[in-house]
Amino acid sequence: MKVYTYSQARQNLSELLNKAQREEVLIRRRDGTIFSVVPKRKTGSPFDVMGISTEISTEDILSAIQESRGRYSYKSEGSQPLRFGEFSGDAASMSTWEDFAIAEWRPTDEELDGS
Repeated sequence: MKVYTYSQARQNLSELLNKAQREEVLIRRRDGTIFSVVPKRKTGSPFDVMGISTEISTEDILSAIQESRGRYSYKSEGSQPLRFGEFSGDAASMSTWEDFAIAEWRPTDEELDGS
């Protein structure tokens, strides 16, 4: 841990702050008083984002979500897609990882190119 005098700290403030990012730095006054320099930790969540002003109401947003869910939901009448680990319609077997691997489409380069 580096100890600077007040004069050294004033003359080398940039260096002192860079060093303080890695370790605690002390500044000693002529009268013997010692101060510690450590970076202040950020508070809040990394998910905090600034809001934006819009003319859209909460009801408009919820309505748009409901509409998109209806448009892209599973369409088969009276049937829902089987989720991993759930019982199938015959109630005898459960879906397995293999079931999902078989059903997953893995396109080739030719299929992606439209060939």
